[in-house]
Amino acid sequence: MAEKNMNDDSAAHFLAWLRGEQEDAAFEQLTDSEVVRLFDDYAARGFYESSFFEQGERLAAALFKALGNGGSVLDIGSGSGHFIRHAAIGHRYRGEELRHDEVVLSRILIEKAHVQNAEIVEVDALLNFSSRSYDQVFCNMPFIGRIDRRYHHALAQLADYSIETRSLPDWLFAIRVVESLTKTGIGIAIMRLSSLNNVKDRAIRMKMIEKGYIRAVIELPDHLTRLSSAAMAIVVFDKRAAETVTFVDARHLGHLTNARERQLSEEDIQCIVRAVSEEDEMAVQRPIEEIREMDYTLRSYSEPAEGVQLGEVAEVFRGRDMTKRELAADADKEQGGYLLNLSELQDAYIEQPKQSLSQDMLDTRRQLLLQSGDIILTARGSSLKIALVDERISRQQVIPSSNIMVVRCLRMNPYFVFAYLNSTAGRSRLNQLQTGSSLLVLSVRNMQSFTLPAEDAAVAEEMAATLRNYQQLMQQVEAYHERLLSIYPE
Repeated sequence: MAEKNMNDDSAAHFLAWLRGEQEDAAFEQLTDSEVVRLFDDYAARGFYESSFFEQGERLAAALFKALGNGGSVLDIGSGSGHFIRHAAIGHRYRGEELRHDEVVLSRILIEKAHVQNAEIVEVDALLNFSSRSYDQVFCNMPFIGRIDRRYHHALAQLADYSIETRSLPDWLFAIRVVESLTKTGIGIAIMRLSSLNNVKDRAIRMKMIEKGYIRAVIELPDHLTRLSSAAMAIVVFDKRAAETVTFVDARHLGHLTNARERQLSEEDIQCIVRAVSEEDEMAVQRPIEEIREMDYTLRSYSEPAEGVQLGEVAEVFRGRDMTKRELAADADKEQGGYLLNLSELQDAYIEQPKQSLSQDMLDTRRQLLLQSGDIILTARGSSLKIALVDERISRQQVIPSSNIMVVRCLRMNPYFVFAYLNSTAGRSRLNQLQTGSSLLVLSVRNMQSFTLPAEDAAVAEEMAATLRNYQQLMQQVEAYHERLLSIYPE
């Protein structure tokens, strides 16, 4: 079916036909493989709750084929059974799914996909540990903020882990993955990148690392799925007492298929697989002793060997919010400047602020006024954005909201600091400093202790010229966008 004909009504009608609730002569003419493909097309475009992370599943399947030995497969939280239908990595499959509708649907689709020796069980995977072990265990865990305390209690009873009531679900599902493996099995979990250094889960990570259960950590590119904006990673588990952990930074791989989504090519996937299985130049090996010194943080970049802490060369602070009552009382006063909201902060560019503030409001918060050369970044939000303030913004008297952090360089060139923070290494380290689940938080204290490498004047000079040109182009784009809205005569 052409994408232009895919809409909420056609998606609902197809799903009703698939479940046997409606008739449709056109659908009856489709082959089983065409039915499965049509369902996957609808689901990939977000029409169903039966969503799946296709790029992550493709990479996981390739890793299983390279590292595993076939045999039995367990898919925890199997949803519509997409992974079981497409992975082709074993001889026997078991999917565990909590939602009844998904169980029924996945059984229909697996039958039409002609997958042999596959069963889908309606069960709560965290409350009902089976005594069965599997050669390969996969989990694309649900990215939820918190789960019921009874799960923490059940996992603490069934597995010898120190589990806090505020532990992220990512690591609770990871426990289930590890505890379901045979002695020579391979487990793969898709997890939020922020979970790899979350303080609340330190005890769980410590046990898994000390026992040698974690074989590899792969940082994935952003925008691999429209279903989540969170930075993600794949963690490979192996119970054969590894003495090192392989770190692979794959964030530079993939190509954009549209403005919002990135796709991994087969070459990209094989590049990652080689890094994990053959430990090539893309991989970084860290012994457990080194990870222990890093307080069991699973990150791919370490701090520069020599450098200076950001707090020694810059002032770091967060903006402030105004209450609705304050803004309402301020609305009738003569405008003096603006409040910069997080939605107006883009990577390397600051859009024109829209929330006006009076001079009286600005006078009581003058210490927060942005200055040319200030570096601003996300302090609290779903994704990390970094930009540098130019005169266009500073001359308008702008105050940042509390979701924005300001780095004001006093003894180091701000263009060099921006260049490093915006680099692959810098962003990776910033991502590791963020805490939280769906809403990521970067604290002032962590930023003050952030270590910068030695200043490089050539880097600063090149960044200044490049950023200036980029900001000028973005201003032109913004002006054209405003013009588009006013072409039609009112």
